[in-house]
Amino acid sequence: MGRYRYIGALICVLLLALALPSLSAPHRGSTMSTKYARGRFGGIVGERFTPPEFARYVDGLNLSKWQPDFVVLHNTWLPHLSAWGTVTGETRMRNLARYYASKGWRAGPHLFIADDFIWIFSPLTAPGTHSPSFNSQSWGVEVVGDYDVESFSGGVRSNTIAALATLHNRAGIDPASLKLHRDDPGTSHHGCPGRGIVRAEVIAEVMALLHPITVMVHGRAVPHTGAHMDGDRVMVALRAVATALGWAVYRVGDGKATLGRGMAERALPVTIQGSSGYVRAADLRQLGATVDWDGHKRQLSISAP
Repeated sequence: MGRYRYIGALICVLLLALALPSLSAPHRGSTMSTKYARGRFGGIVGERFTPPEFARYVDGLNLSKWQPDFVVLHNTWLPHLSAWGTVTGETRMRNLARYYASKGWRAGPHLFIADDFIWIFSPLTAPGTHSPSFNSQSWGVEVVGDYDVESFSGGVRSNTIAALATLHNRAGIDPASLKLHRDDPGTSHHGCPGRGIVRAEVIAEVMALLHPITVMVHGRAVPHTGAHMDGDRVMVALRAVATALGWAVYRVGDGKATLGRGMAERALPVTIQGSSGYVRAADLRQLGATVDWDGHKRQLSISAP
């Protein structure tokens, strides 16, 4: 019964957000008016950004009065990502401000990230309200969608990774410190941000964006390898590297990928992330490849006779 009450409450929140009237968008660089807020709600930024615009905006912030120690990742659950565009983003920002103000909160999460834009909600220069034990120490990032049923892929995933990379870089935070909402011992949202958002994958993609790994095959750089670290192992995109080596990819499924080199075939463990399969670079040695990793240069060199 508790889950049904929780679902009912969230549906009410969605209906409230959809029912509120549309209000005009703010001027860029301004903070939205809070004349509809009550209590001590501090206002919102309410602006949308592409990843490059967001990086430029964050680079210009003054964090001298408050700086977070880590980032907490959430999902909205409602609205679903598929419903986000049914009203304008500016309207959603205003309606969310009213909702949080009605709860007596001083602020809300810092970001809402959809498949179109990165939306700044509460100012990034002050604590928000998003996770009871972590509010004073962290930026709160809401990914729009229900990631127990929706796919964390495409634009929403790339925007999330880009935003997280920008935040971690600006504040000098180690991406490995990323927390999920459910990590908060004081929260009742034990499933947030959903099973489809995997912390290790997110951290690896943020690290890859901040510190890209160069993959060289026969002395030439190979693009689009998606190379990243999984613990102490270097992972590479299966098809990109196989193509550069002149190898065939016969089958991918059941956690394995079968590669062929001449008459030789090997089934290697494969990890699927989004629409791509990744293999451990070291496993390519099973087909006779020479694999060398230079951690200082973050360069992976692969060759095969």
